[in-house]
Amino acid sequence: MRNKENFGTFISPLSDTGFKILFGQTKNKELLIDLLNTLFRGKLKIEDLEFLDKEQVRRVKTRKTIIYDIHCRTSTNEYIIVEMQYKKHKNFFPRTLVYVAEALARQAVKDKDEYNISAVYGVYLMNFEDNICNELLNDFTVMNERTYSAATDLMRMLFLSIPLFKKEEKECESRLDKWIYILKNMENLNAIPWIKNDPIFSKLAKEGAIANLSEAQYRKYRREIDAIKVMKGAFQVEREDGFEEGRAEGRAEGEAARSKAIARKMLAKGMDVKTIMELTGLTEEETYQIENG
Repeated sequence: MRNKENFGTFISPLSDTGFKILFGQTKNKELLIDLLNTLFRGKLKIEDLEFLDKEQVRRVKTRKTIIYDIHCRTSTNEYIIVEMQYKKHKNFFPRTLVYVAEALARQAVKDKDEYNISAVYGVYLMNFEDNICNELLNDFTVMNERTYSAATDLMRMLFLSIPLFKKEEKECESRLDKWIYILKNMENLNAIPWIKNDPIFSKLAKEGAIANLSEAQYRKYRREIDAIKVMKGAFQVEREDGFEEGRAEGRAEGEAARSKAIARKMLAKGMDVKTIMELTGLTEEETYQIENG
């Protein structure tokens, strides 16, 4: 039974499952196109795109495969990687660089012009604040340090730090404001604003309604939200215990141990490694060690 009191009217686009339901399906590609065009602010104009295999073998044979949230190619042949990161972890920024670098290197095909490659864009939506990405929307590329001019158009990374958005609904004027407001607040809304005469937000409301999920989608979403609630509760207990003891180092060690304990429970329930990484903040290596230990 779908308990509205537990989950509200709409799914959370900040969750791994919710984000992929809304933006990772071919039937919803117009939602992704509109969101990306809004974030790119004219620097890239996407008319159409196709979804590609999300799992890619790394060029370094000793490493695990890369699994993107969304991997797609535009009709003008740019590659786009889109990630929703729920919780911060220590290797987040290096991982975003690896994702873009791997996507560039993968285009170098033997017996062809290996430098005739298409641009790769990494778009990272973050449900946390970060010292490197300390503005609401952060735009990174390879740049001449003296002139501040871009050295190449082959790679670009956008980071959206959603918690830095503080506007209320009535204060949202631009398309970017409206998208970020919905991303941040959708799971707590009873109705999606701005849907009148807006087919994109109307479709978003339809596809994101809890009542419209398939049974498989609902079960997967419920497992993830339940895991998030358990994780938040466990971390709160650790923080309170740490403050009582007055030891910052002990709090950090306790949180790390708690993350690993929660990861073991998630693995036992059949949750995939990438989702566990995003929810707990553990690295890929730490998560695989737990899985294989």
